[in-house]
Amino acid sequence: MKTKALGDFYLWDRCYIQELDADVSTPTFNLSELKPYIPFKDGNYETCKKFDALTNETIGCEQFVYDGTYYKESRVISWNLVCDQRWERAIIQAIYIFGVLVGAIVLGPMADKQVSIIF
Repeated sequence: MKTKALGDFYLWDRCYIQELDADVSTPTFNLSELKPYIPFKDGNYETCKKFDALTNETIGCEQFVYDGTYYKESRVISWNLVCDQRWERAIIQAIYIFGVLVGAIVLGPMADKQVSIIF
């Protein structure tokens, strides 16, 4: 199952839509089925919003579904780091890289000392 292109990007995640996802174990990413539920703005579909079935207004998502073609589980999926929480991915990545930098600075010289003692 290939992820469907929506505008200039690929649809990896989208809002949970009760009418489509309630009785399905694998969510649909078929554009023809999603068109009535996802708003279209500036030439692209908005994956962080959906139409409210009762009022027909655009609302933000509370739950998300993910395309499991390539990844069944990840931190983004587990922690819902999409839409309004995307900034958290950047913070997590920066903390990780900072830890790698500190580890290289601290542990590099320590490893050199251990090697010089052994040999």
